[in-house]
Amino acid sequence: MPPGVVWSVGDVASALDLPASTVRTWERRYGLAPSVRTPGGHRRYDTADVERMRLMQRLVGQGVAPAEAARTVLRDDLLQPAAAVLRLEGPEQWAVDVVRAGRVLDARRIRAMLHELVDARGVGGSWDEYLVPMLRRLGEDWACGSLGVESEHLVSDVLLTMLRTRVETLVPGDAPPSIMMASAEDDQHSLPVVALQAALAERGIEAHVFGQRLPAAALATVVARTQPQAVFVWASMPRPTGDRLHRVLTALSAQARIVLGGPGWEHTTIPQARHARDLSSALAALAAEIAY
Repeated sequence: MPPGVVWSVGDVASALDLPASTVRTWERRYGLAPSVRTPGGHRRYDTADVERMRLMQRLVGQGVAPAEAARTVLRDDLLQPAAAVLRLEGPEQWAVDVVRAGRVLDARRIRAMLHELVDARGVGGSWDEYLVPMLRRLGEDWACGSLGVESEHLVSDVLLTMLRTRVETLVPGDAPPSIMMASAEDDQHSLPVVALQAALAERGIEAHVFGQRLPAAALATVVARTQPQAVFVWASMPRPTGDRLHRVLTALSAQARIVLGGPGWEHTTIPQARHARDLSSALAALAAEIAY
């Protein structure tokens, strides 16, 4: 795409394999407008405009909400948006770099790497491919004694803070949440639930998270009081059929749509509940329940 060339709406749509109506919508709704005016008064896209559109297309394709993708593309400091995405290492090397920063307790570097990743790909496009392998490597290095627990805690805390901040930034907070989310009552893990909350927020869907170790009785109370459209429960450890949580969720399945996430549900059956193996499938399942 040589500099100095100008493009019509049809040219941009053809080059990016997008409907012309989408190009016009991104201009009208999100401010991705052409910046060149011809001597005849026609508005045209220049090379930088088309690169912004290309990045917008990439982010939306990775699951980032269009409004958030446009804010990223139009940021004043994003002078070369395509390069911002291409700077990212592959998942394996990226995980090595984050763990290395954790080993020397470089919180600033960890924060910068996490923000670069999520700004480029969104939480929905980052969790399964980048963040889960990084967290797994972090745990393995701690388990074998090559990494201190303080390093593991630092990386997890920086990630958790970033995810919660992202939720607060994206969710308008002027409508009641339609999804209730929690970890199983004896499960210590909350990161996957907050990550899913942030990925939903990128799609404009608000969810309440009740954190780790929510008692089954409390979950039943919350659902009865708030009447959510969907309930998501994460379990990292195997859940026995017939225990208290299983009985509660079985009863709740008659009132709300249930989505179960995490490896703990692999051998557990709850009537009408949907199982999600990863964040992408959980995101799709919950979004489908809300649209139902």
